[in-house]
Amino acid sequence: MANLVSAGYSNQSLGNALYKTEDRIIEFKGISRRSMKDDGEMVDALNVTADAYPSLRPRRPRGEYPIDADIFRPIRIIAKFERLAMIAVDDDNHVNFYYDHQKIVAVNDLTPDSFMVAIHTKICFFPQKTYLEIFPEGQGGYRIGNYLSMEASAENLSDLTVTISNEDARVTLASNPGFKYDDAVNLIGTLSYRPSGSSTAQTMDCNASCMVKEIVNNNTLVLPRETFIEMTGQGATEIKFSGDITRTIPANLDYVIEWNNRLWGASNDDNTVYACKLGDPTNWMYYQSTGLDSYAATQGTDGVWTGAAVYSSHIIFFKEFSMCRVYGTAPSNYQVTNTNVYGVEKGSALSVVTVNDTVFYKSTIGIMAYSGGTPVCISDALGVSFANVVAGTENTKYYASCQMADGGYELYVYDIGKSLWYREDPTKFRACANVGDRMYYITSEGSQLMCGDDVFCDPLLMCSASDTSARICVINPQNRAESMEEIEWMAEFGPFHEFIESKKIYSRILLRAKAWGESSMKVYIALDEGDWMLVRSYEHVRTKGEMIPILPRRCDRYSIKLEGKGDCEILSLTRKVRQGTTGDL
Repeated sequence: MANLVSAGYSNQSLGNALYKTEDRIIEFKGISRRSMKDDGEMVDALNVTADAYPSLRPRRPRGEYPIDADIFRPIRIIAKFERLAMIAVDDDNHVNFYYDHQKIVAVNDLTPDSFMVAIHTKICFFPQKTYLEIFPEGQGGYRIGNYLSMEASAENLSDLTVTISNEDARVTLASNPGFKYDDAVNLIGTLSYRPSGSSTAQTMDCNASCMVKEIVNNNTLVLPRETFIEMTGQGATEIKFSGDITRTIPANLDYVIEWNNRLWGASNDDNTVYACKLGDPTNWMYYQSTGLDSYAATQGTDGVWTGAAVYSSHIIFFKEFSMCRVYGTAPSNYQVTNTNVYGVEKGSALSVVTVNDTVFYKSTIGIMAYSGGTPVCISDALGVSFANVVAGTENTKYYASCQMADGGYELYVYDIGKSLWYREDPTKFRACANVGDRMYYITSEGSQLMCGDDVFCDPLLMCSASDTSARICVINPQNRAESMEEIEWMAEFGPFHEFIESKKIYSRILLRAKAWGESSMKVYIALDEGDWMLVRSYEHVRTKGEMIPILPRRCDRYSIKLEGKGDCEILSLTRKVRQGTTGDL
């Protein structure tokens, strides 16, 4: 609403004189559905952005990422070595893994519930507890390595000979199931042995943990001799082990992320936060009182884990109404604190995104921003109820695909630097990832992978925005005029009240806009509680700035709605106001 007092007129001057005035909206703000709105805030919007702030422009076009023609439904994506890794279902309903457009056939045990976490040269898969090695090479290349289990187990061993020497103990397996140097292994079963000085063999339960000191000939495990001496005593002979030798990781890790060269996970089975050995995601039970040690801390807070995030100085595991923060640089100085705050809402684990040292996520009361203190709700201006949020980031924007109360989806974008919200379209995200400064997201339907920044490619590979084939499409080509997606946009302003200090006023709106190419725009007005009426239509808005007058009839209040297609820019709105009659406006 235009405010003449803020423009420099006193109440007395308004009451005693009939002055013309002009109230210019010098900036366009985001969506606000609050009862009280500032000038420039929008009741609703579609496909507009703050990229040209303080002017208003349509968002940039989107495009496609190349995927195999037989891919039916992408499920998960992450970035690794500036390339995209993807889990997807093919047209035969098989779940496959792809890296940089290449199908990795060795990864053949995934399910639709699988998810990925990257750490140094490995992509780890859960709940399979497996990993794929990927090694960077010169000139931006890479090499695919082995696909291995994070766990190793030699089971049902019978009378396995344990050879004790002055230096170590050795056991030889029929084959090595994946044990390696410095693994933490468990020996669970029984030991039979002849004690020193005794002619009678004895049997005892064995439940021991130790480190693998060396692997000889690929199948002989060299273990600390103390492991067995502590159980059998010095000088025991004819030591045999029966049972299992295993290297395990915690069962059912619900949320896993990487922080400071460790994988961290939270399990709802035992309400515990775990961390693997430094740099080794295959060892989660490594305890040697060094900085390499694994870590585990059982929590006492109620509820299930709902999400995880990495902040600059600590890691966070969320529940719906609390957060568990882990500080420190090594197991010897890790500190865990639990705080009762609005955490991540169930179903919105993929809403957690860290942007410019701020963690954004969906809670039961809205989108929250966490910067090291108490999280703050930043979505009050949206004025709508939503849940099941999947989010991503591009530069300083937070993209949140939200399921609305009616079951549909809306994509809301928060411009972090300007603290403004915008609505784009009904896009439904399934997962998001960032490769470099580009944001990629999986649409819930079809086979499209979309991204949110420049993609430069051969114009011959460009396709229309409605084409759903697995080809490359351009979001923001080097030549903007070549973009194949025509953006339809909308912005609704108001209401503008025709009263100031209980006195009737009359006003008109001057809209200044410019455009590029074959753009069109329509201007609508709604008087009081009436329907929208078309007052101006411009099929080809000229490229120079153009003033478009909008003169409302007598009313108590009115709203303005702009709709358009193509690339244009709304530069300013000017409201000219007079108290009394309309003759001089």
